[in-house]
Amino acid sequence: MVCRVWASIVSAVATTAILSAGASGDWELAGTSIYPFEPDHESCTVFTAAFALRNSTGEGGQQGGNGTGNGTGPGTNGTGNQTGNITVNITSVDMVIGGDPDWSGPAQGRWPMSRAGGTDTYSVRLGPWAPGEEFPYHFEGSLSNGTVLRTNGSWFRTPEVFAIRWHDSYPEAMELARSLGRPLLLFVYSNMDHTIEYMLLNRTAPWHSGPFCNNATVALSPSFVCLRVDADADRALAAHLGAGETPCLIFLNATTNRTLEKISGPFGNATLIGMMKYVLGIGPRPPGERPFIADIVIQTAALALTLTAGSVLMLHYYLKKKRTDR
Repeated sequence: MVCRVWASIVSAVATTAILSAGASGDWELAGTSIYPFEPDHESCTVFTAAFALRNSTGEGGQQGGNGTGNGTGPGTNGTGNQTGNITVNITSVDMVIGGDPDWSGPAQGRWPMSRAGGTDTYSVRLGPWAPGEEFPYHFEGSLSNGTVLRTNGSWFRTPEVFAIRWHDSYPEAMELARSLGRPLLLFVYSNMDHTIEYMLLNRTAPWHSGPFCNNATVALSPSFVCLRVDADADRALAAHLGAGETPCLIFLNATTNRTLEKISGPFGNATLIGMMKYVLGIGPRPPGERPFIADIVIQTAALALTLTAGSVLMLHYYLKKKRTDR
């Protein structure tokens, strides 16, 4: 499972004691933690549960003694009036997702936790989950005497995504995409390009919202690692990516370093959303898109200016020649 969780804690696990039965003493929950406390959708989250043994004196002596002796005295260091090993150990600890508050319902998932060497602290890394969902979870510890310890329940909620998370470092984005097993979405732009402001910024009016601010685009973005590349600031990287024209949209397999799809030139909502779905395997490849209205207007204006300037020059040449002929 990918080492990532997208979660914010709704309530912390209570540190109420959870006790085992037996002469060896009582195991209890010493504490729990989650790190980072408010992880984002691209970070690993470590869940930790620590246990401790309390009041660990029994008829046969201290916890961990060999349980042999002459049957006299209160018994210390494993000597006393019992025979046999009375040690009760924690054999395993799981993190459990789902289940009813009284733990009578079926769990949605159960993950074994790893024990830190020489301690009674257990941890696990989990993820990912979809945004905007809530999950109940708790910890369960199994003892060698058959007792099962359960912590009080807690909840975590995966936050909604309201904007694309852009990265600015190509090596870091590549490494993150490899570790998460996601395709890399690269947007190569130039500050000199008149379409960039339209594509990246979100205006008040819906018809002014650029393709990268579209709700459908934002909703699909957690399935990618998204990187912005300023072609003016990093010409070498833009050339390496094959972005000869800006804006340029590139989908890359970070593991194989293979280009999956590439769009050179301006593109809009339909093309971007369709291509994201296509790369994820959840939709057909979108057809080519016509240029922006702004591009058409500018190209038309440039053509009109050229024709006008040409006509003026031709008229000037004609009048000059006519004067010369006289």
